[in-house]
Amino acid sequence: MLKGENKGGVQFRQETIASRAIEAEVIKSRIDQYIAENPEEFRSASSFTIAEYGCGIGKNSVEILRHIIEVIRKRDENKPIEVLCNDLPTIKSDMVHDNLDPLKKEFHHLDICFKPGSFYDVLFPRQSIDFAFSFMSVIWLSKVPCPLDAQFYTSGLDNLDSESLANWKEAARDDWDTFLRNREEELKLNGILFIGTLGHSDPQTDAEKTIARLNQDWVGRNKDMLEEYGYKRSEYPLNLPVAFRSKAEYMEPFSNCNLSLSLETYESFQIEIHLFHRLADTETQEKLPLLLETINRRISQ
Repeated sequence: MLKGENKGGVQFRQETIASRAIEAEVIKSRIDQYIAENPEEFRSASSFTIAEYGCGIGKNSVEILRHIIEVIRKRDENKPIEVLCNDLPTIKSDMVHDNLDPLKKEFHHLDICFKPGSFYDVLFPRQSIDFAFSFMSVIWLSKVPCPLDAQFYTSGLDNLDSESLANWKEAARDDWDTFLRNREEELKLNGILFIGTLGHSDPQTDAEKTIARLNQDWVGRNKDMLEEYGYKRSEYPLNLPVAFRSKAEYMEPFSNCNLSLSLETYESFQIEIHLFHRLADTETQEKLPLLLETINRRISQ
């Protein structure tokens, strides 16, 4: 977690696939600790405010939110709770509410709101959030920094020309700094931000090198099929605005004395290479139209 003199903490987990069961236990423990350490704030506040950045359509948010709400209710069964869910405007708010509103039948005094917009902007009022979380979202950059010819995105240590790699690394650094500064504005004093995301080792592990190669090989093998669906590179760069950062790159902003967030904990998990063999499966070809539709939607924003 991040912990500072003026702000609370950010708990950071760098991993390949979010283990929601583990993260739920960590989150429950930390929220309970937060309430115990700030009893006056908890009692006097009109509500406990939770925010999620990158909620998608909300399906993956339900269990985490249920765990958070249960912890709060054990402390005060009548405490009003406000849940603020954020994702890009292309996400339909009615789908988010369809998935999350059933929680309102389980818990009273619960309000759920969807806030469309980019988390590279300030989204919520200053010092309004008690606890915020984000899973697998901060790898998405605000835009594609420059075209890549042989792959969808950069895993951070790819075999790119030096200028392209420098451009992507600079964009990843600037966006990460912007994300943290915006959350700094929104968190209450002593508020908590929990982040689960993907990253890479430095130096790169053999597993990560294999993943980067699979990424490049898949694009190379399927260029004809990509063009069949109208995604010719000469017309439209087929790149995802995604970048994996190293631990050092994730931690860099916290050495800046102008940022009132500090890293409380940082946990890292190694990549299991068998999880990624599916990238080369023929099954991927059957899902290509949906994949391309998703890519197109992301890039065109």
